[in-house]
Amino acid sequence: MKLDHALDFIFNPAFHQVSSVGTKEMRLEDGSIVSIPEVVRTVWHSTLIKLYLAYCEETEFIPLSRSTLFHILQVCPASRRTNLKGLDNITADGESSYDVLLSVVADVEKYITDGLLLMELKESKESLASSRIYMKTDFKMHLKQTDHCSDHCINHALSDPLDIQFQQACTDHQHDVGCDRCQLLPKAVLNLKEILSNLADLSPNTREELFMDIDAAVTKILQWKSHIIRTINQDTARTHTLKDLQPGDILIIMDWAMKFLPITFREKQSDWYGQKGINWHVSVCIYKDENSNLKHRTFAHMLDGVRQDW
Repeated sequence: MKLDHALDFIFNPAFHQVSSVGTKEMRLEDGSIVSIPEVVRTVWHSTLIKLYLAYCEETEFIPLSRSTLFHILQVCPASRRTNLKGLDNITADGESSYDVLLSVVADVEKYITDGLLLMELKESKESLASSRIYMKTDFKMHLKQTDHCSDHCINHALSDPLDIQFQQACTDHQHDVGCDRCQLLPKAVLNLKEILSNLADLSPNTREELFMDIDAAVTKILQWKSHIIRTINQDTARTHTLKDLQPGDILIIMDWAMKFLPITFREKQSDWYGQKGINWHVSVCIYKDENSNLKHRTFAHMLDGVRQDW
């Protein structure tokens, strides 16, 4: 039971990304080899185990030992994400926006001499650092389809406030619970703006620029937060779709992959700079065989001189 509980958490789609191309081989104790799709684990083993132990503490479940969990992760075949090319724009902008806020804190700190304000600014800095870690790790684990916390309720978060056709009313519960960790960012930003407004030695132009940097950074972080909610909701829908697949049904996932840059053995600088690259369009067809086992076929089309849009 403990092993099943740990595996259900470890193989959560929030911590993995299935590659459209490639497979890995898993060797069982009897010597047989099972071929599975290439899976990229998006978090470090230590971080994943820390999240699992925290989850067990919240749910009052007695987990396996840390050494056993590390051994399970080593046995379960998955690649680690090492290539940082082609990052998701929303995620990259949201994470870098925390650096912008921290740089604003550093700029404001130069104009403060009062010890009490320095302590408040230090608290804001620590709250921003904690909020950043929370957004990268625990936030996605707290999301549920319906929840008493408005920040964690997927139905509430994804409802369009202007179009009734894209709304889902939360009639079976009320949003009467707050999340302290979700409030780290708003409280830190509010405190930073108050300190910034009360600085007499700051020129009006500098104050206006810092306010603009704060507002722009907060907007990108909130877009990142919305993107995480959409991703979790989409992964949940994909999981339900795969579970309900019937014989003859196929789930097709299509997307553009990284451009392929042609390489020659002796390449001049003029040939390297300004390369257009060759476009890869990948289609993954997922289906069930006669034994109800999930199978997939991947088709990669290489196109030259096309626009990557819909």
